[in-house]
This record gives sequence, C-alpha cells and structure tokens, in this order.
Amino acid sequence: MGGGLLLETWQQVAFEAELGRFAIERPGPCALAIAAGSRGEVEALGERLLAAGGWIVQSARQSQAGGYRIHISDPDCHAWQIGWDS
Repeated sequence: MGGGLLLETWQQVAFEAELGRFAIERPGPCALAIAAGSRGEVEALGERLLAAGGWIVQSARQSQAGGYRIHISDPDCHAWQIGWDS
C-alpha cells in the first residue's frame, strides 16, 4: 500500500489478540461515516446495514444544515452515520 488511510473495525477479542494485551476499557466517542450521494442512497445503505443485523440508533432525519442522515449500529456495536448533504 502506497500511503493513504486505512480504517479498520475490530471485534474486541480480535483487537486484544492483535495488540497482545487487553484493549482500553472503553473506546472514546466516535462514529464511522459514509457520505451518500442522495437521500435515497442513505435509505438504501441503512437498509443494508439493518439487513446485516444492525439496529437504528437514531432514525433518518433532515439535518439543520439541510442534509439527511441516519445513525445505525452494526452487529459489532460500531456506530455509523450515513449522510447526504444537499
């Protein structure tokens, strides 16, 4: 890989095994975000996460800035924001 950014999500046990020690007691607040291309894409990506075993943290809504977003947790409890800015 020639530079850039790599973002990984881990299950707790696998992360601890990778580090060779217990991970921090609890992670800091963070949400992974996906920038969608449209309001419909926000809905479609949200449905895919729900079908994969995720659950809604905050229902889809219009943001004060004029965009549209939903917050969903994946099955491993990672928080995701799927958003579209109009």
